This record gives sequence, structure tokens and C-alpha cells, in this order.
Amino acid sequence: GPRECTLRSKELHDRTYISVEVSQQPFASGEHKKRSRGDRQIGELTNMLKESVEALLLTSVYPRSQIDIVVEILQSDGGLKAACLNSITLALMDAG
Repeated sequence: GPRECTLRSKELHDRTYISVEVSQQPFASGEHKKRSRGDRQIGELTNMLKESVEALLLTSVYPRSQIDIVVEILQSDGGLKAACLNSITLALMDAG
């Protein structure tokens, strides 16, 4: 569920701040290389997930709060965006 913002600079007075972090393990795909946080594909996926979650949630219900979403990719063999979005949706439903 939502929690109090950790930093005042991230606090939004009219809606919830949503933080999305995506990381992929080196063994997740056939390439076996370490993907850094600045990787373009991971950055695009992070932005797409953040925009989708912002559209999905009623962010005006909990102003001045924060929701942290952390996605850890353990296997990447197709359908990555759909799998990430489904897992985020199920986790939010479970959290209440």
C-alpha cells in the first residue's frame, strides 16, 4: 500500500508519487551480460510500466504518499512487458 514519502522533494501535494525500479539478472536471457541501471531497454520498460501504473491507479486518493514498485526479471524469453505488467497488477491487488 501507499506509504509516507521518504524525500520531501518527491512529495506531490495532489497525488501519489509512484516509483518503479526494474532490474534484470545476468542469467535472465541468452546474452549472459550484466545490464546496468542506465541500460536503454530497461529504462524504456521502466517508463512504460510507470505510465501504465499511473493510469491504472487513483493517485488522487492518497496525496503526499509514495508507492514503490520493484520488478526483478529472472527469466526473459518473450512477453516481458506483459509479464511485468501482470505481476505488478497482481501485487497491487494483493497489497490492497
